[in-house]
This record gives sequence, structure tokens and C-alpha cells, in this order.
Amino acid sequence: MYKESLRAATRTLSRDSTGPREFRITVTDHTGARGTDYQMLDEVADKLGGLMLVVMHVPPSRRDWIQYKGRTARQNWRGQYCVVLNAEEYRELDQAGAQTALPRAAYSLRPGGAPYVPENPEDLVEHILNYGAEESKRRLESCEASYNAGFIANEVCERVWTQPGWFKAQAQSSGTAKVDVNLEGAGRAAFLDLCQRYRYKAAKNTFLQQTNNIANNIEPTTKQLLNGNVVFVVCASATGTSLPKSCLVLLKVLSVIFWLLVLLLFL
Repeated sequence: MYKESLRAATRTLSRDSTGPREFRITVTDHTGARGTDYQMLDEVADKLGGLMLVVMHVPPSRRDWIQYKGRTARQNWRGQYCVVLNAEEYRELDQAGAQTALPRAAYSLRPGGAPYVPENPEDLVEHILNYGAEESKRRLESCEASYNAGFIANEVCERVWTQPGWFKAQAQSSGTAKVDVNLEGAGRAAFLDLCQRYRYKAAKNTFLQQTNNIANNIEPTTKQLLNGNVVFVVCASATGTSLPKSCLVLLKVLSVIFWLLVLLLFL
């Protein structure tokens, strides 16, 4: 039923092959711009340009725009499109940044109420796409610190997770594989401080260098059991070194994060 309706959307309504041809107008939202094959199989229409796509919204994403245009020319048939936009719709996007989605001249009516018509219609579309690219860049820059903090959290978890022998040592100590970890109080504060401290690129590189130096000095045989808890060599060896205070906080947090991971594993 769907395919038949889709085929009917581009068929002629005229029964007389010699008279004027009438075609349906199909209205769809942005979901119709992906994976929908509109087939214009009329040879006369193909000679006149093929399927006409009337775009009433140009997305600020170049990838989406390529999908929009891809609905016009299908299976070696011709296609064409025109763009009719509402400036007020794009004015709402302008509130997010300093750059305007449309050329500034597009926001003022022409004499007599005539719409804004650029000298080159492709320039108008390109202006919107460039605006979208700049906005994406701005949003990525705004969340860069959060990304770096998440990167550090993931790096800490991976370095704790890859420590050899922790499961066997815990099982021998407590007789069970379950570990109760409560990341609150000082442990939680230390972990948040760690993410905040290394949230910028330069600090992130320093963090990686420090942890790599510590990891290179680890000897698996120095792991101990204290009060039923596995104490990693990174925590034990740090007390006898002249590491920076921030690194010592990191080493303490490593043990806390390890137990958190063990808890999540067995929940």
C-alpha cells in the first residue's frame, strides 16, 4: 500500500495523452528526504526538468541538505528544486550565535512587499550551510572541557580495570566476588576534583604523562591485601615518591574507582 501510494504521488492525473498534463503535489516533512524514492517516469516532464522539489526549509547541516537534493533526480531521471524560505524561522536560530543564518538583507522586506531574491540562489543555501558549520564548531568548543573531563574519567577507569590479579585477590580475601563500594564523601570529591583539574588539553597531556610514568614503575608482585581490600601498587608506591599533590590525589582515586567498577560489574 505504501509503495503504491508513493508511485501514485508522481504519476500524471490526465487520461488524455494529448491534452495538458496534471500532476499531484506531495507534501512531506524532513523524514521524506531520506530513503524515499520518488520516481518521475513521465518523459515529457523529464524533458522539462523532471521532478520539482520545493524546499521550504534548508537544514543547517550539509549532510542533510545532500539528502534533500537527492530526492530530485532518481535512477537517471532529471530533477530540479527551488527554495522558498520564511525568514522568521531562521531568526530564531540567530539567537544562538553572533552570525546570522540568512544574509541580513533577507530579514527586511523589499519595496512593495516583494520577497528577498539573491543574485545567486546557491549563495543563499551556502550561507545557511556555512552558518550551520560554524554553530556546530561553537557547540563543540563549548563542551570541550566536559569532553576532556569525561576522557580523564574513562582513562582512570581503564587503568584501574586493567590491573592484573584484582579479582583473584579479592576472592581469596573475602571469599566472595562482590565488592561494596560507596563513592561518596572524600572519594567522590577527589574524583570530581580530578576531572575538573584535567579538563583542558594541556592538563590532560600532563595527566597522561604522569600516569604513564607511574604505570611503567609498577611491579605486579607488590600487590598486597590490607583489611580485605586489594591495594594497588600505584597507591602503595606513591607514598614513597616525590609525586605532585595532584598526582597523589589521582592515585587515591584509582583505588576508589576500581571498587566502583567491580560493583557495577556484579550488579
